[in-house]
Amino acid sequence: MAINLTGPVTTGERSAALACSLAAIVGFIGLEHWLGPAFPLGGLYLAPLAVAAAFLPRWPTFGLAIAAALLREIYGGTHWEPQSIGRLAVSLVAFSGGALFSGELVRNRRMAGVLLQKTEREMQLRANAESEARALVEGSPVGVLVVSPDGNIAMANTAACRLLGFEEGSPEGDPVGKYIPLIDRLLQSKQVASLSRTMMEASGRRRNGESLSPTRGCPPTAARRDPVLPSFCRISRSRFAIARKAVCASF
Repeated sequence: MAINLTGPVTTGERSAALACSLAAIVGFIGLEHWLGPAFPLGGLYLAPLAVAAAFLPRWPTFGLAIAAALLREIYGGTHWEPQSIGRLAVSLVAFSGGALFSGELVRNRRMAGVLLQKTEREMQLRANAESEARALVEGSPVGVLVVSPDGNIAMANTAACRLLGFEEGSPEGDPVGKYIPLIDRLLQSKQVASLSRTMMEASGRRRNGESLSPTRGCPPTAARRDPVLPSFCRISRSRFAIARKAVCASF
């Protein structure tokens, strides 16, 4: 039986683990009875208990460990005598402690695996959203800038690059204030959220310093230094607009 240490545990796996562990414990008890007290096999009982603990909840694991200690003391290679109580106590502590510790290790491993899978799925969804948004923005005939919360241009499509005077290369990474200063001032303003429905005029400049005509648009709609949502800046020769969109949060 393959031991599943990462995925969820099924009822069939629990039943198989319990049956195999009980069979191994009974086998060790019989072997210890046959060998006699000169050959104690106490440490071997931890192996089937650890296997059971990898699939069973805590209380069934604890009960199985207690049962193994009692059965070993009753039917094992030793006879009941005054010191049997101390020996039984040691077996109870060793079996239950070892089984529960093994179960916690496996349980933590499964939890880590679940979190890792969830993180991978979220990263994949985020990457897909980025790809779709980038394709949508890149294919737009209107110049579009994606501005990060710190005021740098995170993405510029081909139309925006041409409008800003880039025959080669891209303005990505440059401060947006270098081309449209008003956007940078708005991103740093505490009143930016209250301007969500206000039209404004702003002028800009190209890479070579040539001025762009004053245009009309809308300021960002989210609060200052939002750590998640970047700014969209749609620019053209006649107008530009700024908005916040969560779909490109990682740009």
